[in-house]
Amino acid sequence: MYVEVWCGKTPIGKLCVATKGRYALIVEKSERFQQRFNVLYGLKTALEGKNARRLFEEILEYFYGKRKEFGFRPYLSNLSQFTKCVLEYTQKIPYGKTVSYSQLATMLGKPGAARAVGQALKRNPVPIIVPCHRVIKSNGELGGFVWGVETKKFLLDLEKRFS
Repeated sequence: MYVEVWCGKTPIGKLCVATKGRYALIVEKSERFQQRFNVLYGLKTALEGKNARRLFEEILEYFYGKRKEFGFRPYLSNLSQFTKCVLEYTQKIPYGKTVSYSQLATMLGKPGAARAVGQALKRNPVPIIVPCHRVIKSNGELGGFVWGVETKKFLLDLEKRFS
């Protein structure tokens, strides 16, 4: 089994994905994809392939309100135990709903670790698949997002529209 990639246009710009079998390795804006790919996996090249294309198609279905869950599992083995745990809990946040960083920390059994949760979410290699955009500040403000607050707002509005 080898790493496959696929890139294409979406409503938020050009995205690239990398897969290994039915695992989603990376979902990233095209301009940052190669660097992230090299850092996380030490690979300089990969082949276009049907699994990566399928994941990209699932992401497009998400953008058009036709998909709320994905057929690919996030590959999180190369992350710290805490980050992995944060991302696994984040994946359980229902489509169209939000939780605060502090609520997520409490769900993890780590009340008071809201900042650490935010730092872990920054390391999410597969935004949208692991919906870190659904985590907001306790006061209702959006907070940060790897692709910018405007994109976070777009994704949350999209999910509200199709919920």
